[in-house]
Amino acid sequence: MPPPPESREYFIELRDDLTRAQADSLFTRIENRYAQYLRDVAERQVDSTVIYLATDNYLSGTKCIWCGIKPDSLLNDPSYSRYQKLAKQLKKGKKNDLRIPFDSFVYYGKYKLKSVDEFPPRNELYKGNLNFLSGGEIYFSRFYQNENLGTIYFSINTCKSDCGTGYMVLFERIKGEWQIFDILLQWIN
Repeated sequence: MPPPPESREYFIELRDDLTRAQADSLFTRIENRYAQYLRDVAERQVDSTVIYLATDNYLSGTKCIWCGIKPDSLLNDPSYSRYQKLAKQLKKGKKNDLRIPFDSFVYYGKYKLKSVDEFPPRNELYKGNLNFLSGGEIYFSRFYQNENLGTIYFSINTCKSDCGTGYMVLFERIKGEWQIFDILLQWIN
């Protein structure tokens, strides 16, 4: 980002390696470059037509309809193939978003999380019209379980929909308690 416009004089005085005219010209070039950057961002065309799939730790799914990549599957490994039924349920299920009670969380950081039902329409997020800082969106599917195995899917989007990742978390119940068996990258965009 450039120095604020009111700092032109300060910038000129600071650059004692340049003449006054050279420093003034440099300040103008920095301002112009930043203005062009803002125009590029404002006119950016989002391209979500291609999803690049992870090909080394993907559990479920078939060939990508956009890119033609058929991911390698961990289902060939017996310790992962036991999750096949749950992976199919997850793909065919309703994938309802979980309602997470964010108000009950204890926050130690600077920013708070908001539940999806607290957000105004999505296009307001994209236009930057929100009255709070949004660093992206996180979605969780409902929990799928079958006897002592379980899985949940979550995805993280950090811009308008064309950059993010999706993960499948595999759980197993050991001595009555759910523990994470593995977290698998499903897709990355």
